[in-house]
Amino acid sequence: MTPKYDSSYDREQATALAQKLHRRFRQSRGIPRMVVEDEPMAARSISTTEPRPRPSAPSVSFDDRDVYREDVWRALLDWAIELSASRWACVSDQRGLIIAEQGDKGDLETEETASRIASAVHSLKHSTGEATVPSIVSLRASGGWITALSCPFENPSHEKSHLIISLVGSASPVAELSEKIRDVFSEKISTF
Repeated sequence: MTPKYDSSYDREQATALAQKLHRRFRQSRGIPRMVVEDEPMAARSISTTEPRPRPSAPSVSFDDRDVYREDVWRALLDWAIELSASRWACVSDQRGLIIAEQGDKGDLETEETASRIASAVHSLKHSTGEATVPSIVSLRASGGWITALSCPFENPSHEKSHLIISLVGSASPVAELSEKIRDVFSEKISTF
């Protein structure tokens, strides 16, 4: 009778299984192709051969007659989530009232989160004595990161205002990508 759990290790079988699982994962998620060498557990055993392509900004605009505003927000937020590797994103006004949201909320209280982010952005403005709100604020919270991007615009009454794009995810935010997201949203909001 063979033991229920075999503690032997077959390197070829393990390598074949790892390659098979990686192939399935790559096909389902669009992750770059990886090459597994002889030593499956060595630090050098996995090397990326293709960089992860960055998604291009959506071409929709608020002044498109054939597109609903909700669809523009949805496209922008989906793009921001994918680019920043976040799980959830929202656009809120300067008081923290959510205009649009997208992604996996999980157990996140979205209205409370957006309100607290807006409050934090304004508190930072007042505590630093700056005339404008900070353009990018990132906070490491338990279980992940919260990033707030402030996008200034002129409202219909010609008053200066801003919208806050909030991103919640587990990955540390990259400044270059946060600036890109902020710039694209600012450009799109200008046609709002």
